[in-house]
Amino acid sequence: MLAQGLATARDSSLDDWQVYADQLIAAKRPADAVPWYERVTRADPALPWAAWLQYGGALDQAGRKDEADVALAKAVELGPDQPLALNYLGYARIEQGRDVPGSLVLLEKASKLAPDDASITDRSAGPITRPGRPSAACRWSSARPWPSPPIARSTTIWAISTGRWGDATRHAMPGARRH
Repeated sequence: MLAQGLATARDSSLDDWQVYADQLIAAKRPADAVPWYERVTRADPALPWAAWLQYGGALDQAGRKDEADVALAKAVELGPDQPLALNYLGYARIEQGRDVPGSLVLLEKASKLAPDDASITDRSAGPITRPGRPSAACRWSSARPWPSPPIARSTTIWAISTGRWGDATRHAMPGARRH
């Protein structure tokens, strides 16, 4: 692999490490990518939030969830208005059952910042409405008067599938009253 040779050369650069780490991720070798992304974060990259996001993503994919949470939180700290960072951290925390209310806030902010990005709006509804999380869906549902359309659609589907007709009506029809 040419990228490996460039990344391990004595005169290697941040760009060499980045390319090699990206190739390792593409080859489904996240654990091997972790040290290379970590090097990128320490090398003063042009977009530090993105470097921390990639590092956190590699840690997450490698199963190192606690370390991933720290790195992803750093990405959000450095890029508080970056929908990708907000979305990844929020989704990862919900998947682990960490700070569900705070994570839902992150997902909603990501969705508002990138309303036309289907990968964000679709994923932001998933943790809320997936099976086994009805309490999160109810808390989310009752805390907001009218969610963004993709989330409203997913919440409506969840409400119908679980027999919560009042919630289904509320999300399907703006302004509908709860009975």
